[in-house]
Amino acid sequence: FFETMNPKVLLCLAFVLSGGLFGCSTAKPDSDAANPLSLSIALLDSPFQREPYVDINTNCRFHVVISNNSKQPQNLLMEGSSYGWQTLSFEMINKKGNKYLIQRMPAAWTDNAPVYWILKPGEHYVRDVCFAQIYQGQISWRGFPEELTTGGSMKVKMKAIFQVATEESYNGSGLVPLWHGRIESQPVTCWVFDKRSMQIDPSAYGE
Repeated sequence: FFETMNPKVLLCLAFVLSGGLFGCSTAKPDSDAANPLSLSIALLDSPFQREPYVDINTNCRFHVVISNNSKQPQNLLMEGSSYGWQTLSFEMINKKGNKYLIQRMPAAWTDNAPVYWILKPGEHYVRDVCFAQIYQGQISWRGFPEELTTGGSMKVKMKAIFQVATEESYNGSGLVPLWHGRIESQPVTCWVFDKRSMQIDPSAYGE
């Protein structure tokens, strides 16, 4: 059911279920913003962990939220094409200062076009992330340190990076400008646990 929902509708549902963690079209547009979009990582507190955490497991997901802080609609590239598949990445820094760039592997596409959402002023777009995702028979996310590929854990500062190079799309009547550029979230301190050995179905969230 959730797989087929519009991400903006999913955010409204998350708002209701979480008691108001995110608003739905409630952000006040900021005409002075240096960039019309902002990025944040949404990690909820858990009664089972004393600190925020992410499990690398097909049954675990977290969310990255892209917000339109401007007074104008923004054409936001979707992830379902070669143009948008690798636009989201993550930087992790451990306590020793070592940096790791977590990126998606390329995928093959038959229907391939820079399709986009229209993000209205004050709206939020939710990207669903599963670090253990299997897509087209391969692991989607790569770049983890050894500890996070062998069943270990690591405390990190993690930030999300959203970078789009494609400048235009087509809407059936002509070219349409897309938001393009680079934005980064504020880093969040969290634990990351490799729990792939506990997966029930390794292809649960892939094709």
